[in-house]
Amino acid sequence: MLRAHEIKDVPTTSKNPQANAVCERMHQTVGNIPRTHLRTSPPQDVSRATEMIDEALALAMYAMQNKVDTTLGSSPGNLVFARDIFLNTPLVADWHQITKKREQVINQNLIRENNKEIRYDYDVGQQVLKK
Repeated sequence: MLRAHEIKDVPTTSKNPQANAVCERMHQTVGNIPRTHLRTSPPQDVSRATEMIDEALALAMYAMQNKVDTTLGSSPGNLVFARDIFLNTPLVADWHQITKKREQVINQNLIRENNKEIRYDYDVGQQVLKK
């Protein structure tokens, strides 16, 4: 079974934009929760604002750990702790099956994106504009 400290981070570079999408989604979640709190009940002083931000970050962390991922078939919190977070029941994860399913989803997404590309064959001696 894979432990939390064994999970490798996905490098986020310009060569790996899919990993950037994951980070952007997490940032969006972290930003939406405080924004919602601020609109419903603006803080009256600095101590209340600090308390509100701490609460919002805790909620965002909780939301990200417990959101069921469609490719994993479970939430990250469930997989890391090998327990259902809400029902406190054991969870046995088939990591081989999860990996296969995740690879299938990635391959389907790549095929879909590649089908959107416009194919063009260049002729010898043809001018090409370069950025």
